[in-house]
Amino acid sequence: MINKRSQLNYYSSFFMACWLFFALSPSLASDPLRMAVLQAQEPLPPFIWYDSCQQQATGVIPKLLETLINEAGYQLTSVVDKPLINLRDQELQVARFKALLDNELDIFYSTKLYAEDPAVIIGDSPLVSLQLILLVSKPLKDFTRFDQLDNYQGSFSGVQNSQQHIALQSLGLNMLTATSFDQQITWLKQQKIDYAIMEKRIAKYAIKKYQLKGDFFISPIQMGRPEIFLYTRKGSEFENFIRFSNQRLKIYRRSGILDNLIYHQLNRWFETPSNCFKRSLIDSFDAEHT
Repeated sequence: MINKRSQLNYYSSFFMACWLFFALSPSLASDPLRMAVLQAQEPLPPFIWYDSCQQQATGVIPKLLETLINEAGYQLTSVVDKPLINLRDQELQVARFKALLDNELDIFYSTKLYAEDPAVIIGDSPLVSLQLILLVSKPLKDFTRFDQLDNYQGSFSGVQNSQQHIALQSLGLNMLTATSFDQQITWLKQQKIDYAIMEKRIAKYAIKKYQLKGDFFISPIQMGRPEIFLYTRKGSEFENFIRFSNQRLKIYRRSGILDNLIYHQLNRWFETPSNCFKRSLIDSFDAEHT
């Protein structure tokens, strides 16, 4: 039987939770909010990619943004789904950031690249955290340093000569550019490559789905853990949205909502027909710049 003290604690917690929700909510009036959803040429499943069959950006980031914007009471009124195919990723990020500063966008997301700019504020809770790893063949499983990979062939999934590709080449790594993660797995099984750079959750999913356990391993070599944050202009009304999002993102992580969303989008990525990816704007972009 519940005693009075327990009932009091329950109702106090309930009303505190309600108060926090309404206090942190920037608006409940469906105010417009402008955001460019797709801000890179390269697909980054399960977080974001362009599905040309559905003609929209999809993945964890679009779903998270949609949920946060709806819960905050805003209405997303201007979405740039398609990338500007005449710009490289780095140029595209700069263009989106300039649009934020010029009041053409209200919210922008990126790494902490722009965190020191005095004209913006950045969220303190990441929208997503990536875990980049090396999926390696058995002979490489005990390697612990990059220089041990000098005589081996690697692969990443993305756009040839992109900012990511150039950064990997600067490490002295021999890289082949794959058009998809499926192609990376195929190359590993065919021994065309010795290792593949991919997101950790993709790698674990692939090991299970393609029954790779015992033949391929997640390397102990650390590839980094980039995080993506929300930005807005300092002094704008959308500072409240950033604060609201900080709290909600923490709840999503503690409750397991974010993990479930990532798993669901992983399934969706692997179930997406290959032609929806291979005939996307990624290939149009690559064809125009080769």
